[in-house]
Amino acid sequence: MAMDERLITDAALAPDSERLLASAFDRAPIGMSVVDLEGRWVRVNEAYCRMLGYRREELLDKTFRDLTHPEDVDEDAEWFRRAVAGEADSLEREKRYIRRDGSVVWVDVRTEMIRDAEGHPGVHRQPAAEHHPAPQFRPCPAHERATVRLDPREHPRGGICQGPGLSLPAGQPCL
Repeated sequence: MAMDERLITDAALAPDSERLLASAFDRAPIGMSVVDLEGRWVRVNEAYCRMLGYRREELLDKTFRDLTHPEDVDEDAEWFRRAVAGEADSLEREKRYIRRDGSVVWVDVRTEMIRDAEGHPGVHRQPAAEHHPAPQFRPCPAHERATVRLDPREHPRGGICQGPGLSLPAGQPCL
């Protein structure tokens, strides 16, 4: 196909391509969002809304800072400062959001600054998937009257600590 024919074909398909991309964004199984330079969500999909427990209209009235866990705000702000300055284009990390019901949700995010043709920052997109971090491993406390019962049929991931003076409640799995 000649280059002129391809350009004509691409132009004719552009409206369908836009609809296809919009549909892929809206129906993605993971949360998808677009955030402006003030940190406001300008577009979110249904998975993002479910993950955070808000209706679309409610999220579009908020900034990502409003719902970011307080301990994670500084890292977001630093990346954002660096991205606007042209020092960074993307960030991948785990972070916490505060859901509408007040609970905390861990998410894996990949934030990417989208620039215009001249390289100026415009918006950034942020795919996010709910994440359940691995539990922190902790040893069972030593105590002479403690017993560890291990039955692989009942507890395939480990034993059960039982005994007085233990920091783990009786029946709590030892990891």
